[in-house]
Amino acid sequence: MGKLRQIVQLARRVRAEHGIGLASQFAQILYLYLSRRLGPILYYSAGLWRRDMTMRDKQGYLNGAQYQACIDRLNPLPYRKLSQHKLAEKSLLVLLGFPTARFIGFYRKEGGRDVRGQPLCTPANLERLLAVCDLDVVCFKITEGWGGRGFTAVRIERTGPVPTLENLASPGTCLPVAGFFDKYLAEHAGEGLLLEEYVRQHEVLAAFHGSSVNSLRILALQRGAEVDVLGAVLKIGRGGAVVDNAEQGGLIAELDRDTGMITGLRTTDVIPGYYERHPDTGVQVSGVQLPHWAACISLSSRLLLAFPHLNYVGIDMAIGPEGPVVLELNPQPDMAGTRLFRAPPAELLV
Repeated sequence: MGKLRQIVQLARRVRAEHGIGLASQFAQILYLYLSRRLGPILYYSAGLWRRDMTMRDKQGYLNGAQYQACIDRLNPLPYRKLSQHKLAEKSLLVLLGFPTARFIGFYRKEGGRDVRGQPLCTPANLERLLAVCDLDVVCFKITEGWGGRGFTAVRIERTGPVPTLENLASPGTCLPVAGFFDKYLAEHAGEGLLLEEYVRQHEVLAAFHGSSVNSLRILALQRGAEVDVLGAVLKIGRGGAVVDNAEQGGLIAELDRDTGMITGLRTTDVIPGYYERHPDTGVQVSGVQLPHWAACISLSSRLLLAFPHLNYVGIDMAIGPEGPVVLELNPQPDMAGTRLFRAPPAELLV
């Protein structure tokens, strides 16, 4: 009953805002479901009600099972762990010379090591490492996290005899390393924590929302020896969040694929709201040219070729003062991203 109520509310909103009658909407929903098994929530979240979209294009969209079948065809399951496991992914990026955040260590109760080859298995090991680390801000990532889950950004204070740590997501209190570990990191220590440099972003992106690293999500598809960058969006944080993910309330800036110009700023609601300026900071977003755009596109193409048997990935990339920095790859990118680009997903993923 809750889903039916949501559909009716969405239909009434489309009628009120765009003048498309309920009968017309429901007739299309029924036709798309019978012909392509596309459900009513997809009808609204993908904007299939729009008058400027042909029925042929509408039929080119994919439901969840159809999209998963595309991923299974393009990215064989045994090879996905090369990217899904952050330590394996970081190793490939570093060994092959791609620009990525500096590796500091891998904390794990059994077998953890820092970049010097020393044990990194206890809070005492971590304290010794951070005492000699030449960085003031670092971050921890759980081995197989997504959507900002398990990400912790840390400022290191070295004013006393031993370092203390401040969580950037809740600033104002510094804790000894052991206390910080127990409060924020212990839950994930068994599976492992990647410890790396916190990326400094370009001033253009920092102006949008300074507490989060606002990153690109670039979708790339390999066809033989060629890589096609299907499109990209910029994820931007909100409030005091230190991550930019939609799961944490972040916004999506739509981009012109060829120029890197921001063409619109939107929420991630089923029927999104649109802004010209960031609703929290008031900074103009729409119409801004992203820096280092050609380098970002070039890096995306080279990057996909380096990962064996991964033919379709979502690349998360920061833009630093000197150029792009690879954050991570996602071999199972969210289906919603494919709806923002130049052709229906069924045509893109062939």
